[in-house]
Amino acid sequence: MLPTGKSVYLSRLFSHKAESNGVTPTAGLYLDQGWLAKHPNIWTNAEIPAEWRSEGQPSILYLPWPDRGAVTTRKLSVAAAWALGQVEEGQALEIGCVGGHGRTGTMLAGILLYCGLDAESAIKEVRGSYCKKAIESKVQEELIGKLGAALQDKNRGKE
Repeated sequence: MLPTGKSVYLSRLFSHKAESNGVTPTAGLYLDQGWLAKHPNIWTNAEIPAEWRSEGQPSILYLPWPDRGAVTTRKLSVAAAWALGQVEEGQALEIGCVGGHGRTGTMLAGILLYCGLDAESAIKEVRGSYCKKAIESKVQEELIGKLGAALQDKNRGKE
């Protein structure tokens, strides 16, 4: 559950949380190539305009992300903003990697940054509410710190 009151479903490759809760995902953000076989029409660019989606087709984004590793701050930012946009549009968003801990938890923390949490609070929230194993490496923690700092700098510039 996001601070906005909307839900996202965090999944492992072979255990779909949305489906186990009786929800059919209408959008997906997948962080491991194993998902490609399940979703052959995955987009690899989060900036594809909503009006380009096929009617009735789920919005799906694949972000190549190494296990226990990190992506660039820009890639996390674009994907997190895209994911939050899907949720705000009323989509049932599923986010998943292989184990549902490191990359999935890091993405959720990135989304929480866009919801207004600072980096430390986002990490604490993910580990407390979702899984204590989430955000499983130092580089993933650092990635959340970098995006959090960038968003704070951006917000300071608006004041």
